[in-house]
Amino acid sequence: MGEHLEYTKEIYEPPVRKNRNYPVTWGGFFGFFGAYLGFIILFSLLIGMFYALSAIIFDFSMAGFENSPVFLLIDALTFTTVILIFKQTRQFIFQKLAFGVLKKKSTYLMMAGALVICQAEQYIIFDVLHLENPGSKGNDSLFTSGIGIAGIILVIFCACIAAPFTEEMVFRGFLFRFFHERYHFIAGLIISSAVFGSLHIGYPLAAGIMGFVFSTLFYFTKSLVPGMVVHALWNTYVSIAELLS
Repeated sequence: MGEHLEYTKEIYEPPVRKNRNYPVTWGGFFGFFGAYLGFIILFSLLIGMFYALSAIIFDFSMAGFENSPVFLLIDALTFTTVILIFKQTRQFIFQKLAFGVLKKKSTYLMMAGALVICQAEQYIIFDVLHLENPGSKGNDSLFTSGIGIAGIILVIFCACIAAPFTEEMVFRGFLFRFFHERYHFIAGLIISSAVFGSLHIGYPLAAGIMGFVFSTLFYFTKSLVPGMVVHALWNTYVSIAELLS
């Protein structure tokens, strides 16, 4: 009795493409920025009322309040509030607060290069091509008039500490990474830089290029810390120049 051999043809099945699980969903993305906008409005109203009362008590003008550095403090307060609410977003951003990168010499070379580029691009845009005129980035007299040294300290804290740390976490740590990881490095670079520039009234092109520089620095160092340091140094330089003038 002959052995019966059965031939079975193997059927090719294409590999199933699995959906990637992202740390932050689109719902979390819009929820974060929706809450951000809501708290910005709320805190602006509350602090506006506080300053109006202070203006009456200390007899100083409220003119220019809408352009004052106090909104940098409001932004930092808003970020702190929202980041405490959104746990996944907080973890997503804080993953990139790596200080170990400061041990590398290459990090400082990139940081120095970023400062040089920021200085060069603003000189070309403002002084050579005259494409933008940033003017005053805030009405410092609102703080320095009537409250003296306390106002100066507030201006420096808002511009040199609160703004750099908050903006780097929001624009590079969240916005850039969200689109970079979902789509491409170029998508994150363009979107985060464009939004960053558009929020700097009076000099969106110069600020947008700075956003480009900070995003690139973050991309190569894999840490938000170098960008925070460069951003803080730059804002300190600009703030001191404005206060002295």
